[in-house]
Amino acid sequence: MTRFCCCFKKNKKNVLIRKNSNIDKIINKDIYYYKSYKKLEDECIICLNYINIDDEVALLKCGHTYHKQCIHNWFKKKEVCPICNININI
Repeated sequence: MTRFCCCFKKNKKNVLIRKNSNIDKIINKDIYYYKSYKKLEDECIICLNYINIDDEVALLKCGHTYHKQCIHNWFKKKEVCPICNININI
């Protein structure tokens, strides 16, 4: 089961949308960057550290989250999600 960060959910069309907004904003790009406002339950599987408060985070279109710097270093080698191998347009 894929878990999403505390700010997002998937709608009926399987598109990521913001939870905390009066008007749900659909994310049309493959990567969404934000600053974490709370510690997430998941760890970044690239560096194996937890995502903490104020960390810069990258949420991919597949719903997987990583530290921004970790995923940028990963994308220098491959342009796919490290977990599910979905192609990411960067």
